[in-house]
Amino acid sequence: GAALFLCDAVLKNGYKLANYAEFSGDPPNWALTELTKEVCKIPGVKNLVIGSGIANFTNVKNNIEAIIDALRASPQSKALNIVVRRCGPGEEEGMVTMKAFAAESGYKIKVFGRETGMMEIVRKLKND
Repeated sequence: GAALFLCDAVLKNGYKLANYAEFSGDPPNWALTELTKEVCKIPGVKNLVIGSGIANFTNVKNNIEAIIDALRASPQSKALNIVVRRCGPGEEEGMVTMKAFAAESGYKIKVFGRETGMMEIVRKLKND
């Protein structure tokens, strides 16, 4: 469900879907790290939207740590405009972790919680 809202938000904000990857069902960290590295390697990718509805049992902090591992391992990801909206168990800790990574690394990352809708997070890509 949330993936469809996110795709609609991308299109309604004037972007094209270059690639779409979904992770749900509490994937292991190594799998999410590898998926994120693969997405970051796609030629011509300028934006990375990591968004979700409210997860029931997927630990957001673990997801964020896996994504950060991938960003660190993907030099091309430093040039991306990245927006993050992850909600569910561990979301507060996960968002603090992502904000700290953005501040210390210099990556262009904007982090949002459940109070910000999908349309708004995608719109934030244009504000760079």
